[in-house]
Amino acid sequence: MAANPLENQIVQQLNNIVQYMDGVNAQINTMITNLDKMSKQFAEGMASLSENMRLIIEVIKKQRSNIGETLDEMSNDINSKITELWEEKTLESIGSEELEAISKIKELNALVSENLYMQQLMSVIQSVREMVGRALAIKAKKQT
Repeated sequence: MAANPLENQIVQQLNNIVQYMDGVNAQINTMITNLDKMSKQFAEGMASLSENMRLIIEVIKKQRSNIGETLDEMSNDINSKITELWEEKTLESIGSEELEAISKIKELNALVSENLYMQQLMSVIQSVREMVGRALAIKAKKQT
């Protein structure tokens, strides 16, 4: 009969351990579910971000081609004016310094176009970095 209370105590402790483990198991399952939800939300956010980046880059490419077309039109206008001046013999009075200045202006025109494109692209990249940083900060807050 002395063993019976000891057995009851052991059984009770085992039942307590099983209940505790069931609670831990339930918490782990809840955490797994929450992690799956967060992972899904993060994946959706990244997909959305990727799509937005693709659209932004397409817009920038379109703007660059539009700028290129505008620069081509300006170049054609300048070339036609130069041809007109040449035919009128006005260009004969232009010296070598002026010709160098004209070539430098053409080079600067190309550089400005490229720099404008790069500046727009860097601005987009910086915005994306800020959005990703905010998303990671929010994710870190939710995990803690």
